[in-house]
Amino acid sequence: MIAKACVHALIEGPNISNSDREGLREFADCSRTLYETLKEMNALSEMNLSNLGRMSRKLPTVHQARWRDEVQRIYERGMLPSFKDLVEFVEKRADAVNDEIFGRIGETSGAANVSGKRNSKVPPPGRTDGKVTTLATQLSLPGQNGSRGTGRPVKCMN
Repeated sequence: MIAKACVHALIEGPNISNSDREGLREFADCSRTLYETLKEMNALSEMNLSNLGRMSRKLPTVHQARWRDEVQRIYERGMLPSFKDLVEFVEKRADAVNDEIFGRIGETSGAANVSGKRNSKVPPPGRTDGKVTTLATQLSLPGQNGSRGTGRPVKCMN
């Protein structure tokens, strides 16, 4: 019964959006469950190339492109992609996007630092907002108008 539900979700279910990390994790888990079930039943041939194509079209578009590239590497080795290849690929992608630290890399949620606070006042390194801050010290030398010099020469401290 689980296998039938997984087949439906993997082949007939909705497409997974690029931002749906949990959906990709569920897809990966369901893929693994179906793979293990079909393997135990000695029925892996049920997931033929046509079904693999339908299944891969459910992935987020960014992962579809990566899978296409992976398929080309498999072809270059003189082989055809298998259900196992696709399951392992999807699991790796799901692990990557759900990583607690690096899973959100590439998302366009704004410029936030590690603690989640926006760093809006300081431009990124190498970039300026056209403003320049200068610091100046006024130095009065003895004998100048308005000076309150001590009469001693100014000596720079090293």
